[in-house]
Amino acid sequence: MNNRELALLVWMGIALLFVLSKSGVRGSVFLFIRDLVKPPISLMILAFAGYLTACIWLAAQFELWSWELINETIFWFLVTGPPLFFGLTKAYEEDGFFSRTVKRMLTLGLSAEFFINLVVLPFWAEFFLVPLATFLALLSVVAGGKAEQAPVKGLVDGLTSAIGLGLFAFVVISLLTNPSQLDPVTGMQSLALPVWLLLISLPLIYLLGLYAAYDQAFRRINWLAQEDRRLARKACLAMLRRLHFRARRVGRFDGRWQKRLLMALPEQRSNALFQEFISEQGEPSG
Repeated sequence: MNNRELALLVWMGIALLFVLSKSGVRGSVFLFIRDLVKPPISLMILAFAGYLTACIWLAAQFELWSWELINETIFWFLVTGPPLFFGLTKAYEEDGFFSRTVKRMLTLGLSAEFFINLVVLPFWAEFFLVPLATFLALLSVVAGGKAEQAPVKGLVDGLTSAIGLGLFAFVVISLLTNPSQLDPVTGMQSLALPVWLLLISLPLIYLLGLYAAYDQAFRRINWLAQEDRRLARKACLAMLRRLHFRARRVGRFDGRWQKRLLMALPEQRSNALFQEFISEQGEPSG
């Protein structure tokens, strides 16, 4: 581990000890862990981890990944992976989720972050930099949610930019004075790693989000059908036939439409109902 990764690990340990020292918080954490190990969440986590492992193994066969990247890979899985995985509901709740995610990752900021990470500071500096950067990032997100806090967000973003420019200058000076510390091959692999890990994760996240959307809809239909399993099964099959693999449509086919579907099926009006639903969404009927 380099000093930045070690500092992050130390702060994660401190946060864990703090959480475990609070009885009320500790109970919530244990309940959260208990929910994680239950199906279907545990099976989805295993599928996500197994899929990424298989993709990393395949990348290693084409020399796109090496064991020198194991730290970056583990930290990506622990830091970037959870928000991506637990945000899978956005696949059917928000429009343009995947395009926004890709654009956010494939910006100049990614290259700047990679460049800054080429050289790390001494451990004592990284130990104070990690919580400061985390605090500023969280404060910027919170302040950005309210228009009246725009001046606070501007101040925080300015301070963050100043810290980033300082780190950028430090990296430039370090590389100019000691260029041998940079391995071009490992550097390019490190730059590409978060990009292709994200890109290969998105198809699986979409499928898991689609599964979650259908699972939520089917559970509600079974409840609305009031023990009429045959009618509930017909409604679920009708959704599968007409909504297919469109997660956003499945997510929008909420309880109001599900009630109407259960009433329309006995009268053979389900096709007209789905046509009305798709027209209301303003999407092509195909």
